[in-house]
Amino acid sequence: MNQIDPVMTLKQLTSNLFWGVVKAEKRMTGRTTVYSKMVSENMAILLFKLLEQFGITIPPAATALEAIETFMAAAMESGIFSPAAVEVHKNNNELNIIIKTCPFSSGCSKLINEGISNFSCPQMALISVAAQKFAEHFTEKTTIQPGSCVLHFKEL
Repeated sequence: MNQIDPVMTLKQLTSNLFWGVVKAEKRMTGRTTVYSKMVSENMAILLFKLLEQFGITIPPAATALEAIETFMAAAMESGIFSPAAVEVHKNNNELNIIIKTCPFSSGCSKLINEGISNFSCPQMALISVAAQKFAEHFTEKTTIQPGSCVLHFKEL
């Protein structure tokens, strides 16, 4: 029996699910930001629960940026993010995360090639969920480019 890599399987499943949700939302409502954001956030919550089953927990944080940094460290430790695929830059109360290699890039590239460019980034949702209890204390912005996205967080 083949060994299943749970992280890789989850990445592939979520990429395909994300692409399908955005396509369905566009077809049904003409928009692409409401359901995709909700699904991305729910996928992120599921991922946190799965991480806990593998013994990886995210310790409490005092600020939104600390929560995001702590999550990023745990995500790299677990293999969700590869240190070679992600750059994290902190400058005072701002944090820029550059996703150089994204597990969702195939789904995002398909959407962009199909003329759909305004959608909620699954990586942003995943990282935002890490800091959700601080949601009123930071702003977020995503610049989506296939294969290399920039997630910008600023603490208020």
